[in-house]
Amino acid sequence: MRAETKIRADAFGDDLLAALRKEGIDVSGVKRLADTATGVASIYVADGDNSILVVPGANDQVTPADIDQHLDKLKEADIVLLQLEIPVETVFYAARIAKSLGKKVILNPAPARELPQELYGCIDYIRRIARSWGGTPGWGRTRRTRTVTSSAWRCGG
Repeated sequence: MRAETKIRADAFGDDLLAALRKEGIDVSGVKRLADTATGVASIYVADGDNSILVVPGANDQVTPADIDQHLDKLKEADIVLLQLEIPVETVFYAARIAKSLGKKVILNPAPARELPQELYGCIDYIRRIARSWGGTPGWGRTRRTRTVTSSAWRCGG
C-alpha cells in the first residue's frame, strides 16, 4: 500500500508519517511542504450526533499534476482509494485515469461535499459512512446503487 498526499513539515505531519509507517504503508509519495499546514479534522460529538470541522491545509494543494507525476505508481496499483480531503477536481482526475488503466476505484466520501455526476461513472465502490450517508450533498438512498457489503455501495448497479 502506498500513500500519495501532501503534508507540512510539522508535528502533525510527523505524527501522520509515523502512523502510516507503523501500518507498513509506503510513504515515499508523501510530499512535505514548508509553507502550508498539514490538514486536520476535529470531530465533535454531542447527544449522539457528530460534526466534523475540516481544515484542508496541504491536502488542498494536491493537483492533477501530482497525479501525473506519480502515474507510474498508479499503473502498478490494483485498487485506487480516493477520499475527499483533496480537491474534487483532483479526485475526479485520478478516478478517470485509474479507470482508463482498468483499476478498481473506491471513493471514501469524507468530508461530504457536492460531486460532479460524471465522477460516479469512474467509481466502482463508495464507502458508506452510515451516519453521514443521507446528509451527503446530492446523495440519497435512491441513487442507482446496490449494496455490496454493510460498509460499501457499488455504483451503477
